[in-house]
Amino acid sequence: MLGKFFLRQLGDVNGWLADPHGTLWVAYPGYLLKLAAGARAKPQRIDLPAQPLAPTALVMDAAGQPWVAFEESIFTWAGGMWIRQPFQVAFGTSLQDIDIDGSVLWAAGYPHGLLRATLRNGRIVESSWVTAPCKQ
Repeated sequence: MLGKFFLRQLGDVNGWLADPHGTLWVAYPGYLLKLAAGARAKPQRIDLPAQPLAPTALVMDAAGQPWVAFEESIFTWAGGMWIRQPFQVAFGTSLQDIDIDGSVLWAAGYPHGLLRATLRNGRIVESSWVTAPCKQ
């Protein structure tokens, strides 16, 4: 259950997710808040690597690592540090959403469409933009 402190801050939430261990990750402008399961657990604030941008999407991979998308970048939180993930950047792209399905990360990026990235050992190893079929 979220305490009164957290309920007052819900207006600033950019995204949230719960991991399989009962930990709640909440993305605020400028930081993540990690709320471990248990009544006595103290919230942990994790400053985001890209300032002053706010996160646009948050997802958890199978290993329990959070992935955070910003307008033009993707980072993972692993081993107590942020790791910038390389992907095929399209000029002017604003990432809107991300999801992970096994070893594939999907990202929606305006105005370029859909990014498909292959993951290996918690890293993006290759990526490409999916081109839409031409309308006849």
